[in-house]
Amino acid sequence: MKSEFVDVKLNSHEEYIEILHRLMGKAVYVEIVQIYDDKTDELIVTAKQKLKLIEEKKVNAWHGTQKAGRSVTKYTFMINDAYWKYLEKFPSFFFGSAESYGCDVVEQTSFGQSDIAFLDGKKRLLFFTITHEGCALINRLR
Repeated sequence: MKSEFVDVKLNSHEEYIEILHRLMGKAVYVEIVQIYDDKTDELIVTAKQKLKLIEEKKVNAWHGTQKAGRSVTKYTFMINDAYWKYLEKFPSFFFGSAESYGCDVVEQTSFGQSDIAFLDGKKRLLFFTITHEGCALINRLR
């Protein structure tokens, strides 16, 4: 059976905005996995200010990853219009491109290295990133 997730290219701000707009109206929850524990991380601080926190817990694995050697913090929030506007200010979660030698290159943006996922009202996964690896996948069935 084919995977329900397909790779998304994020090579421009326009492609990033297009993904956000595809998710608006479908996503009810946003999960942010903070790779490096930083209490001052703008992404988490802003989410805590603008969104209802559903869950905060330490995890060793999350969407698209195998069990990690250390625990990281995963936050689950209910998303709202104000947070969509906040996310639109970023250039992208990351920019990916192919290097001339055939290797993929990941350019970090002001979004940082946190992974992000969007889920529908039944907590079915719609989209997720493995940001530091330059991976973004969207559920083609939703």
